[in-house]
Amino acid sequence: MLLETMQRHQLAATLPRVARIDLADFLARSGLFEDKTCCKMVDPLPTHASVAPLQVVYRREFHIRQSDIDFNGHVNQMALIQLVINAFRSALADQTTIFPRLLDAGASPIVGDLLLRRLRIDYVRETPMDHRSVVVTLFFIEDASRDAVIASSAGSRGNAEAELGFLAQGVLEDGATPHIAAIGVLCVCC
Repeated sequence: MLLETMQRHQLAATLPRVARIDLADFLARSGLFEDKTCCKMVDPLPTHASVAPLQVVYRREFHIRQSDIDFNGHVNQMALIQLVINAFRSALADQTTIFPRLLDAGASPIVGDLLLRRLRIDYVRETPMDHRSVVVTLFFIEDASRDAVIASSAGSRGNAEAELGFLAQGVLEDGATPHIAAIGVLCVCC
């Protein structure tokens, strides 16, 4: 009876309740990584011909602070989500990338939060507090999303939804190969 009552009051959602992201497929489609560990990126970062030399990938490194750590001694999951959003804000301010095309002329990157429609994150591995930093990389999973952002301008907003993939990596103090902490999708309006 309790289950029936809960089902009656549950909102119908078009999104899947739980679906893991296929890490290998997700990162292979981006074409940004040289090896199967997806820790070494292609260098130099790819640019788009129609807006060259603007980069279509954005990376930001965040040094881990004590306030980012949970009681288990790992980077807090909410802190990691905030790092992803802060990386998106920084990408909007970086004039060497195509991301500022999402904003109207003169708009502050902080306004970019209004463009966020959905954030889906899949945790792969926790980042312990002995790590030096977390690197967040934003990239386009599909060419259609990249082209929607490139076509986006103040006079031609189509209210299309573009999907940005993100990869969060834990970076050790000793310079060892970073590990993947989380992957996900950031849906933005353009």
